[in-house]
Amino acid sequence: MKKTGSTILLLLWVVSESFPAFGQTEEKEQAPSPYHILRAEENYAYLKGDSPYAHDPFDSIKFISLNDASSVYLTFGGEVRPRFEYFGHEDWEEENATFYSQRLSVHGALSLGSHVRLFSEVYHGLLSRPEKEFAQDDALDLHQGFVELKVPVRDHTTLSARVGRQELAYGSARLVGMREGPNIRRSFDAARMMYKAERLSLEGFVGSEVGLGFDVFDNTRNDAMTFWGFYGQYDTSFLPGATQFYYFGFDVDGARYAAGTGPETRHTLGIRRYGRLSPSFQFNTELMIQFGTFGDSDIFAFAFETDYHYAFHDAPLKPVLGLKLDYISGDRKRDDGKLNTFNPMFTNPAYFGLLGQITPVNMIDVHPSLQLEVSEQAELVLEWDVFWRARTTDGLYSPPRFLKRAGQETNARFIGHQPGAQFAYRFGRHLAWSAEVSYFITGGFIRETGPSRNILHVASTLSYKI
Repeated sequence: MKKTGSTILLLLWVVSESFPAFGQTEEKEQAPSPYHILRAEENYAYLKGDSPYAHDPFDSIKFISLNDASSVYLTFGGEVRPRFEYFGHEDWEEENATFYSQRLSVHGALSLGSHVRLFSEVYHGLLSRPEKEFAQDDALDLHQGFVELKVPVRDHTTLSARVGRQELAYGSARLVGMREGPNIRRSFDAARMMYKAERLSLEGFVGSEVGLGFDVFDNTRNDAMTFWGFYGQYDTSFLPGATQFYYFGFDVDGARYAAGTGPETRHTLGIRRYGRLSPSFQFNTELMIQFGTFGDSDIFAFAFETDYHYAFHDAPLKPVLGLKLDYISGDRKRDDGKLNTFNPMFTNPAYFGLLGQITPVNMIDVHPSLQLEVSEQAELVLEWDVFWRARTTDGLYSPPRFLKRAGQETNARFIGHQPGAQFAYRFGRHLAWSAEVSYFITGGFIRETGPSRNILHVASTLSYKI
């Protein structure tokens, strides 16, 4: 087995060195940047040789040369993220809870020349509650493990393939996010092809979400689910901002909605326009249309999102006013042979904050916010979310897409208010701290369908990355 592994590595290195150098942007990257939210996308080639930019205390493990030419090298990194939380009336019920959680991650990358890379990352998650919880507790597991091959096309243009366990995140993470809120982020066993040019990027993929276990190295591919599609972006010269377009295919053996339970095959077409109209005005607009089959029913669902921010750069505290509006379709009528419930697929469970009680399904959402720059290191965000059911014939769903309350027994539409505040302080490149408080004020729908206590959630999170 060791001989086989060594042979594979040797072949990959030979393949890498057989290509001429191309796309020297990786080698020319100069100053260290903040750590990426997707750690696999970080690049430390700028540390090659006698780099004038090697000043971070952890640079010694970011570029470990394994040959005289420094074309083969290792990179290591990781994160420690402890969090304390208080839940008053979680799930709108009587109980209160205070608990601790932690995420520990370690990753490593082996670059074999300019064109071949192997990346792996292991995760540990712990939650100090009596019962183990999904995406929170995991003794130790392989979160990512893939091989990537890049081939030259022309200057500033690359074509690459990535095969193995990996994170996927597209656009605003509206449909495909990495599940950053809980301890264990989302990954997929997938194959991807990626094309990147100066103005155009395209990506195609097929795979399955990784199913999580609680023990050591017991996470496995979810064979009951298949996910495939493509994602592209084009940066226009004649219009402000950029355009993203995508198709996602989703197939699962068993899905549950207020309309019932059954196998689902769903196709999503989407387009997103985002960018700046001026130095002060930032926009993001996204339209998604879904069709397919659910059991014996036909699917037609859609979602529309707008997100605008206006910054007052010269004012004290540099305030940024934001307004986000969502309309996410719900089912119009039960047992009519049609399903109109939108499926957010792999959205971030913290889409509406760490409170994480509801997810973007069958919903109208109005979300104003105010962001203040307290200092160069500190930021304060004040927000107020207001939620209604889009259709009173459909229910309320929790992350990622679980039916929480069916809701057919009431015509009440208003779900509730969720005011909140978030404070973030960055001590430097490695250490950051954030505190968040949310208060959910129940509306008529919650009060008429079960426990209806107002929820108070407080969280304090520390993150140290290397």
